[in-house]
Amino acid sequence: MIMRLRLLFPLFTFRSGTLPWAVVLAVFATIFAFMSLSASAASRSWSTSGNGEKIVLTDCRDCGDDIGMMVVCRGAERTAMVTVHWAAMATGQEGATLPMVLNIDGQNFNRQAVTRHFGQIGYTPEFELDRNDALIAALQSGRSLKISFGGQTTELALQGSHDAFESFKTHCGWNPTTPPGNDAKWFVQTYSSADSGQPRTFLTFGIPETDAIAFSARCESGQGGPELMVDLLIDSGDIAPSQPIDVNWQGPNLKATYAGKVFKDSSEYAGVRLAIGIDDPLWQVFSKPGELVLQAKNLAPVTIPLQGAERPVQDFLKTCRAYFAAFDAAATPEQDNVYLYDCEDGSKLRARYDNSRSYSVAHVSHAGQTEVALIQVVSGSGVKYSNGDLTLHTKAGDALLIDGETVHRCHSE
Repeated sequence: MIMRLRLLFPLFTFRSGTLPWAVVLAVFATIFAFMSLSASAASRSWSTSGNGEKIVLTDCRDCGDDIGMMVVCRGAERTAMVTVHWAAMATGQEGATLPMVLNIDGQNFNRQAVTRHFGQIGYTPEFELDRNDALIAALQSGRSLKISFGGQTTELALQGSHDAFESFKTHCGWNPTTPPGNDAKWFVQTYSSADSGQPRTFLTFGIPETDAIAFSARCESGQGGPELMVDLLIDSGDIAPSQPIDVNWQGPNLKATYAGKVFKDSSEYAGVRLAIGIDDPLWQVFSKPGELVLQAKNLAPVTIPLQGAERPVQDFLKTCRAYFAAFDAAATPEQDNVYLYDCEDGSKLRARYDNSRSYSVAHVSHAGQTEVALIQVVSGSGVKYSNGDLTLHTKAGDALLIDGETVHRCHSE
């Protein structure tokens, strides 16, 4: 490109008397724009977003609407759909079938692509990609991809394509499943949500870039707390999805039961899903040595080592708190609601409900004692608030205040 510019200078100098400078500047503007575009394309790196059969592979990371090529999983037993946005035609016909040539480092792959109209983008070509297609290996090992379609050619860099395709194949169910083994570890990753485009952060115990996962927790920017979604990748047997199931957790100084539901996002990603508060005492166990034993009713137990969990869990919770704080800062404040209860033992219970956040907080004072803040948690009936030691459970005009083994039954005045 530098040599081409040098060759142009004598040409413009020689003809400066007849060639308007406006034309010269326009030519240079076009050249530098092309150079900028080429540099931008070269700096792009392939990445994935989503989990399981909802995974999406693109030629860029955090690039908004400027996606050159996108591969969408449609299930482990089906072909994926490839859309090449940068090869879109300004004019065309919906559903037309046209030839496409993909050239990877000199090797040609011929495909028949179908055009789809994408508004201002134009008529984009789409084609199906089989899990055993030789094109995948070429994309993973190549350096540059040139796509010829509709009389024009566009170029994409393949930086990061190998690891991105491996992640895609694993989550889409195109790679065989292996249980977490000696290579499994605790780690934190952040992707762009395929649904909202917002950053979504995951805490995982498993083998990176595979679907060999035993534990996965997540939170997302733009969503409120205090609950974190936790997926336990355990065999749920013949239990139907969405069925409630309790999971017993045992670890260092921990013995608790949490309510969850069976889920099956895909044939490769299924288990039990729970909602656990960000301030739940459960998270403290990850800073201790030992192991965590998880067992759902009538299902085989799963043992997860806690070695190496402390720092990733701290980083994950810190990120999630920042997401929740940003969401709460944008929320519209609401007035506190104060309720007074008469308890059956003659004591008084005062509860002040703060609804200014994305979740409710109950500030509780019993028998004239100092207020204690309780955060709303999942409840099968009524509304429940807890800090791990003290729990308030309200329904209609009744309230139960549970302090260890002591239960105070109260009724609103």
